[in-house]
Amino acid sequence: MGLALMPYTESYDDIRNIVRFMGWDGERWVRCGIRTDALLNVARVPNASDMDPVNLYRSHRPPIHALASAKFQAGRLEDDGLVLVSSVDLNS
Repeated sequence: MGLALMPYTESYDDIRNIVRFMGWDGERWVRCGIRTDALLNVARVPNASDMDPVNLYRSHRPPIHALASAKFQAGRLEDDGLVLVSSVDLNS
């Protein structure tokens, strides 16, 4: 089964410098995130100084969700189970 990304679950994690969001695989919740540098690349924004990362994520949700879903389907998770989209994933 694919990963359904849930709207309005996003929040900014300033410790890991990522926007977190949740997915559902049909059986369980899946924690997901996108690194700020990858978010800026997706949005084609040079820096985030005047940008709210959560609003930037919301504006570019479809391509971010596609990347997260592809990583999940490929089983490419972090050690803690997080599906983390990074800049490297933009070129895969």
